[in-house]
Amino acid sequence: MANKIYALDLDNQEWSRLLEEKFEQPRFRADQICEWIWQKRTFDTNDMTNLSKPLREKLESRMDFGAPILIKEERSSIDGTRKYLWQLRDGQTVESIFMKQGDRATACISTQVGCPLGCTFCATGLSGYIRNLSAGEIAGQVLAMEKTADRDINNVVYMGMGEPFLNTEAVLKSVRMLNDPKMRNLGIRHIAISTSGIIPGILELAASGLGVRLAV
Repeated sequence: MANKIYALDLDNQEWSRLLEEKFEQPRFRADQICEWIWQKRTFDTNDMTNLSKPLREKLESRMDFGAPILIKEERSSIDGTRKYLWQLRDGQTVESIFMKQGDRATACISTQVGCPLGCTFCATGLSGYIRNLSAGEIAGQVLAMEKTADRDINNVVYMGMGEPFLNTEAVLKSVRMLNDPKMRNLGIRHIAISTSGIIPGILELAASGLGVRLAV
């Protein structure tokens, strides 16, 4: 799948351009595909029934629709918190946390495989840094958690493995994808980014105009 385009990395506008330029499809198909992926959590093109069979076959041959794959799940007997270990497309793994409070659920997601900061109090930092996650790998953790837990996520916190502002471009793109009404449609005030204090990243977030909550 190395030569395939990763479907979860594309925002709605990128889907529109790709479908028009490479698949000779009208741009409204982007809305349909984004709805299947981001709102219906469907990653099999055979299930995208409002697309023609020839288009589905072309998408399957040229695109990689794989969400993070669940390897391990641990549940707390006290509060029901779940820790998920996911396998990514290249075999690397990251962790996410699912926390339930009443009728609401929060996802704590990772932004890097490992972390380059090496903070002595953090197990991730001590394990070393391998690579940044792509926007789709970051936001895809939310979709994978929702599919696994069979419920919607109400809040997302960027507080898992890695320092978000050492992967700022992918992090901000993933925020936009989660917030986009044509994609995951999660309210911007329900998204928070936690940082150890990387100033360039904080400034870039401020310049982006995104109303994301910031925890330092």
